[in-house]
Amino acid sequence: MWENIITGVISLLVGGAGAFIVTLATLKSKRQESKASAEKVQAETDGVEMDNTKKATQMYYEIFVKPIKDELQGVRRECLKLRRAIDAISKCDNSANCPVRNELSKGSFDDIKPQK
Repeated sequence: MWENIITGVISLLVGGAGAFIVTLATLKSKRQESKASAEKVQAETDGVEMDNTKKATQMYYEIFVKPIKDELQGVRRECLKLRRAIDAISKCDNSANCPVRNELSKGSFDDIKPQK
């Protein structure tokens, strides 16, 4: 009788140890699968974030930078025209009484409001 009990306990211990080893192997395998899955999701997320950043940068450029750049280019053209006109004042027959020259010689433009 004691032999059967001892044999049963040994079988249970051996069987339990085997099951424990199988469980550890299964857990390790599941952990590796989960890690690989997490890395895949992280790579996809990084790609989406990069796409979103690229789109946001493009929108920022279109909404803010491009209009300011275009306006600056227009201001540069107008300044060039003004410089040419100012240079031409001295060649004008009426330069002594030129209203533009007189206005420019005042030197202060604080009271002038820009036209829109």
